Amino acid sequence: MTEVSATAADAVRKDFNPSNSSDVAEIKKRTAELVAIMEVIRDRDDGLAGREAAVAITNLQTASMWCVLAATKAIATATKANPAEFQNSTKAKYKDGTPYEGGKPLGS
Repeated sequence: MTEVSATAADAVRKDFNPSNSSDVAEIKKRTAELVAIMEVIRDRDDGLAGREAAVAITNLQTASMWCVLAATKAIATATKANPAEFQNSTKAKYKDGTPYEGGKPLGS
């Protein structure tokens, strides 16, 4: 198993999961592990594969975002149908444990 660096965890916002979805947590954990591997490859051999690794990291971030979107589609649909229920949910919390008080789609 690869040790996940702080920068790899930050690249996928590993601890941001206001829906407390286990699928989202797993997606971000695995993506952060892959980013950490690419960071090692990027930094070895005097940066010989730096550009390729950087592109790979960007594409991992993109793939992770699409995976999270798919994993949370049902939550987003339920939220749109009944926003009050989501807003009053005690499940959604920030990393520090404070309740998530949003629930409104962006731009609303």
